[in-house]
Amino acid sequence: MAPRSRAASLWPGLPQAAGLLFFAFAGYARIATLGEEVRNPRRTIRRAIPTALGITLVVYAAVAVALLLVLPVAALGASAAPLTDAVRAAGVPGLAPVVRVGAAVTALVLTTDLRGAIGFSSFGVLLHYAVANAAAWTLSPTEGRPVRAVPVVGLLGCLLLAFSLPGTSVLGGSAVLAAVVVYAARHAGGHPARQ
Repeated sequence: MAPRSRAASLWPGLPQAAGLLFFAFAGYARIATLGEEVRNPRRTIRRAIPTALGITLVVYAAVAVALLLVLPVAALGASAAPLTDAVRAAGVPGLAPVVRVGAAVTALVLTTDLRGAIGFSSFGVLLHYAVANAAAWTLSPTEGRPVRAVPVVGLLGCLLLAFSLPGTSVLGGSAVLAAVVVYAARHAGGHPARQ
């Protein structure tokens, strides 16, 4: 396959994969909630976030490179259990049960296809960050507004990734969002503000 046609064939899956991987990187925001629990939070959290992102990136890159060295791209894309298939293709099928046990860390993993849950969660998180980027556009320079292009690129990127996720994730996330908006609209004026 020519390089150009191969890149073109990979494009439709690339935003979806990035959207699903976003789930793994979204946890860094949870670090900020520990501000009251650590000593010198300004220093500790400032180091913890890039360290956590770096570790996640290295682990994902190492797994991705290992998989691509063992399995052809087409086989990897079609696999329902890529780590197990990679172990078998590497000539050590005896490790397949170990890989399965390592991956099965909760009962949910054993009983549910987590791709739908991860896609649903990623959709919600990406919409959350899209709103944050839209809000950043409204900041004044004295409030620390970034260069105008940053929130625009962030907003468009979040929307691209969110709507590239599997259709069931987009439909489920959109339905929940619509229900929340309808509920909020109905109850917005129902409760007087407390004095």
